Amino acid sequence: MKEWDTMMSALVGSNPQAFLDLALPGCRFIKHHRNKLAISERQPDAIIEARHPVYKQFLFNPEFQTDKQDYIPERLLLYNILLRWQFEHKLPVRSEVIYLIKNEKIEQPPLCWPMLGEPNKDMMLFEYGNTAMWKKSPDDLLDLKHMELIPLLPLTDGGMEREVVEYMFARLAGKRYRQLATMGFLFAALAFRRSRRYSDQEWLERRFSYMHDILRESPAYQWILNEGIEEGIQQGIQQGMQQGMQQAVINMVVARFPELESLARARITAVSNVERLQHLIIDLTISHNQEEMERVLLSLDGDA
Repeated sequence: MKEWDTMMSALVGSNPQAFLDLALPGCRFIKHHRNKLAISERQPDAIIEARHPVYKQFLFNPEFQTDKQDYIPERLLLYNILLRWQFEHKLPVRSEVIYLIKNEKIEQPPLCWPMLGEPNKDMMLFEYGNTAMWKKSPDDLLDLKHMELIPLLPLTDGGMEREVVEYMFARLAGKRYRQLATMGFLFAALAFRRSRRYSDQEWLERRFSYMHDILRESPAYQWILNEGIEEGIQQGIQQGMQQGMQQAVINMVVARFPELESLARARITAVSNVERLQHLIIDLTISHNQEEMERVLLSLDGDA
């Protein structure tokens, strides 16, 4: 989803070396290039120029995924070719998928296309890398000593334990790290939701309420919030803050799961508190499927 891409691009942009250390230890950052490819409308998540200790300069293209999607290897291949064309010195490109949420059915490299009429021969073989965050431990990230990796702690093996999440918030305390703390909250909420750890999710929401005044000012919170609001505005929702917010949230639900429209309209129009509607946008954004979104809607009691 666009909002997660925006968040990860910002996180990489704030410290590219952290993500080189995560995926390609020993490589050193040189330059962070603009994401949009000049010769197409394609926009990779990140383009990092780096130096390999043996093979010298190259381009690193990490792509971040919260869900398994079709044709990810083909997308990486396309980016790889476009990047080689765009840069004057035709630098080699290392393509990498960084999977944020556990999924055992992800595509494994290499991508192979058989020769037409000769199935035992490969017409094309494309190697790329996979980094699965759930195979990392919290210490794997902490040992790299980059603050920008701390928000990813809840995505690691053992990272969903409450003491780890509390440690993350403690390390990211203060206005200086407000943006990273918000990202950490969003990743923890995503991890709890996908793992059906509902009691931990409720605990996290109580924890968020305590931190809300600080975190809601961060760009990461606003990106996701505005993504939902814009869906309503784009359809001409101009009836005032409360009604506009309600319709924007309804539109978010209907765009993904039209079957939930009646439930969404009944439940969401009963919520009049604007801050609660803002928080609801976050909850719905990190809902993985129709069942999870329905559960969020059924949990609404309405407020005056």
